[in-house]
Amino acid sequence: MPTDPKRGGRQFLLKVCGITKIYPNLTVFRNINFSTERGSFAVFLGPSGCGKSTLFRVIAGIERKDSGHIEWKGEKVSDLKDETAMMLQKDLLLPWSTLLDNVLIPAKVLGKDLQRERNKAIDLLSRFGLSGFEDYFPYQVSGGMRQRAALVRTLLFDREILLLDEPLSALDALTRRLLQKEILRIQLEFEKTVLMITHDIKEALFLADRIFLLSHLPTGIIKEIDMRDMPKPRQNLGPKLAAMEEEIFSILRGELVDA
Repeated sequence: MPTDPKRGGRQFLLKVCGITKIYPNLTVFRNINFSTERGSFAVFLGPSGCGKSTLFRVIAGIERKDSGHIEWKGEKVSDLKDETAMMLQKDLLLPWSTLLDNVLIPAKVLGKDLQRERNKAIDLLSRFGLSGFEDYFPYQVSGGMRQRAALVRTLLFDREILLLDEPLSALDALTRRLLQKEILRIQLEFEKTVLMITHDIKEALFLADRIFLLSHLPTGIIKEIDMRDMPKPRQNLGPKLAAMEEEIFSILRGELVDA
């Protein structure tokens, strides 16, 4: 696996090299370049409608890219459909299925041993505060509980990279903070590499090892903020993080003004 000598030999798991996405009459993003290390947490911040979700869909192989390439563990690949699991803003739980049946969807899709996966699912649901709710339907539980179930479902795909597309944006502030902490915990416990989209600067500062700021269309990465030397969990902003928050806000506000 390739390493970056400037970063003390840290290993790149994923490299996105000059990828471009063009629709008829619209260039969504052009020449996007970034890399992530195994077990890292990268957050993407940018104006609404700048193509962040499209970027994730291209990485996951849901949409095709028009140029550039992706490297996985040093080898060029067409996409990462077999290496990624995606979680969206909406929980997308099937309303006619119980929470347990919903989180077992990956096992059924991938043809895994259902009894073994059922045991894993029950254990994970319990660890996410959903013990006793396995047989409830989505409409019977809160939004935060549905998102917890959606996160368990994402984990049960057992992929190395988690693509989180604004998974907490619809939640109240308290539930959101609790789930932020849970996401950090599972990232460390399950040794996942996480790429996350958010519009919340404080959320990015709380979670990220690196923050990528994106421009308006056609989207490019205008700044990378490296936070790998700042220990987590970051319980409060403090003067340094508050200054970083103001810097990020100023940059993104400029993108909105110039759009």
